[in-house]
Amino acid sequence: MLTSDKLSSPSEQQLTTSIEQSNLLLHFDAAIMTMFVVNIVKRHFIAMFVIVFFFLSFGILYLYFTPPRFTATGTLLIDIHKNQKFAQQLSPADNILDPQEIPTEIEVLKSPKIIMSVVKDLKLIVDPEFVRDAFSSSHLMGLSGKAPSEQELEDRAVAGIKRQCSISRLGQTYVVEVSCHSLNPEKSAKIVNSIINAYVGEQIEARSQAARRASLWLQERLRELRTQSAAAEQAVVDYKRDHNIVDLENNNGKKRSINEQQISEANSQLTSAHVLTTEAKARLDRIDAIMAEEVPNSSVADSLKNEVIIRLRNRYVDMAAREHLLSAKYGQDHLVSANLRAEMIEVKQNIIDEMNKIRESYKSDYQIASEREKSAERALEAAISSNQSTNQAQVELQGLESTSQSYRAIYDNSLQGYLQAVQQQSFPISETRLIGEATIPTKKSGPLAPVVLGISTVAGLFACLAFGCYREFSDRVFRTKAQVERTLGTSRITTLPMLPANMVSTTSITQKTKPREIVFKEDIMTYVLGAPFSHYAESLRSLKLNIDITNRYKNAGVIGITSTLPNEGKSTIASNLAHLLAQAGSRVLLVDCDFRKPSLSRRFVPDATAGLIDLIINQVALADIFWSEPSTHLLFLPVGSCTRVYHPGEIFSSVEMGRVINQLRTSLDYVVLDLPPLLPVIDARAIANFVDSYLYVIEWGKTRRKLVESLLLEAPEIYDRLAGVILNRVNEREMALREGEVNPHYYRKYYGEYNYTE
Repeated sequence: MLTSDKLSSPSEQQLTTSIEQSNLLLHFDAAIMTMFVVNIVKRHFIAMFVIVFFFLSFGILYLYFTPPRFTATGTLLIDIHKNQKFAQQLSPADNILDPQEIPTEIEVLKSPKIIMSVVKDLKLIVDPEFVRDAFSSSHLMGLSGKAPSEQELEDRAVAGIKRQCSISRLGQTYVVEVSCHSLNPEKSAKIVNSIINAYVGEQIEARSQAARRASLWLQERLRELRTQSAAAEQAVVDYKRDHNIVDLENNNGKKRSINEQQISEANSQLTSAHVLTTEAKARLDRIDAIMAEEVPNSSVADSLKNEVIIRLRNRYVDMAAREHLLSAKYGQDHLVSANLRAEMIEVKQNIIDEMNKIRESYKSDYQIASEREKSAERALEAAISSNQSTNQAQVELQGLESTSQSYRAIYDNSLQGYLQAVQQQSFPISETRLIGEATIPTKKSGPLAPVVLGISTVAGLFACLAFGCYREFSDRVFRTKAQVERTLGTSRITTLPMLPANMVSTTSITQKTKPREIVFKEDIMTYVLGAPFSHYAESLRSLKLNIDITNRYKNAGVIGITSTLPNEGKSTIASNLAHLLAQAGSRVLLVDCDFRKPSLSRRFVPDATAGLIDLIINQVALADIFWSEPSTHLLFLPVGSCTRVYHPGEIFSSVEMGRVINQLRTSLDYVVLDLPPLLPVIDARAIANFVDSYLYVIEWGKTRRKLVESLLLEAPEIYDRLAGVILNRVNEREMALREGEVNPHYYRKYYGEYNYTE
């Protein structure tokens, strides 16, 4: 046994359980649906077989009488890239095919103009296949007595080609497929090729005409643009002459006016002068800073090149070193040290003199650069002042030049378009290319026997299923226990099969041997005595069990048996149930309470002179009106001598009726009341206060569900005491199919050995 190292968490276990339950429900629902469909087929097999046979027969007749058709197919490619050598000015985005262009071209292929050219080319107005209506007697001579005109024949031929041809796009490609079916294979191929050729020719002709119209329009337009461009250029020249505007070309080939050139040169000179002035000022400031030192530094560029300063500087350094040594050796007051310091002062003054000379040179350069900068500023101001007077003229001149350039650009573009139009006119091409010519088909395309028979079979099966579902869902009567349980909300349901028809008799079924003693002959009313081990008898035993459970706290049970409508078999069930109870050893009384239609009294004791009515009105004693059956000791109480009662409901709800019922309870185990049906009269409801439990009889396949439901809702006194519902006269085979039984004769397996008889 394998075990996992870790246990799953509770949430995972719940999820797994939920998934398993969902899968189980899905399988269960599928099984129920499959069984439902199978049972429908079994119940309506003959009708479904007839429907399928009809559809298959229709398909076979269609195959027999329909002539074979042949389909030819051709393909063409719509290619926009063939004309790119004549449209080099298009951008890459312009070369992309619009998604709506292919559907547009397909509509062009379907256009009446293309189809009409095919009709005329192949002379289809005399072909009966495409203008068959025109060659019938009803159309050949109209109401006016005239034959159809040529235009009418052409229109019918065009409609016939559209009806028998199809044009579609292959996926998302640029390939278009043209197909046509006809009774003649050669004709179908000719029509397809003719449609493609007509479309290609129409494209070439349309492009040629468009190019011709474009060239004529562009030619006239070029004349106008040439005149307008020349006038615009002449206006620019005249304006420059009138305003003394002269343009110069720079190194880049661009034109500039003289004023702009002068301003540019003056600005350049001013910039150079400003740079020189800044440099001269920087040198002067530097030498002034050096001159402020005790011993001027010779780091100025010009001083580095001056040999006098260099020599004086070196001498000064040597003298300073000697003075330092002598002062340290002999003291600062020594005559030699004093002489050296005097010489050092003289050398320092000489260096300063030389530096002053350099400073004066820097000062002169600075003054010259300042004057030059001021001169450049004055020249720039003069040029700007001169240029301002011509600014307004320049603005208007730019407008004239822009207009002239626009006319020139339009003229150049129009000239290029004109040249392209002339080229296309001389060499027209089409964007369509034939890639698959239609060939003569060798096999028919329709009608195909497998397809027709398959469609007929599938249609027949769907019709069968629809017929079966309609029969099932339009059925408003009780046919299964589940329907009774859903409608009435009770699970105590008993089914009784149809009894043999040869046992039904309309005459009396009793033989009199002694006074108020009857011997029943074999009849449907006493079926359980002759077949005690039958399904019918066993169902009544289960019904007795439901009654006993309902009355388990009472000494006796008063059982009322009623139904919805007359002739649903309630009296037969009451008689057989009473005989079954009596045969089991119980003290049983069967009472005929149907004053309007006393079927039990007429069948058992038709010549009885006293009965229930006489007992209620105290005309006779209870012991004087009983009838008994010696073999089972069953007691029977007929209606009585009165054949017409005007108010039976009043009698059933009276105190005397309660007294009689209570008197019967004390001496009997079961009192079985055969009550009138519930829909026509209210007698069964009137006696409800004296009845312990009710048995409701429903005839299988005839009693409507809504009717029973509404009656029991209106009679809660009966529904609350309902001990069981009886489905009577059941067709066991059909009911087994509806309830999903595998073997419709399920009970025969278990009751056959106990002398089960039909």
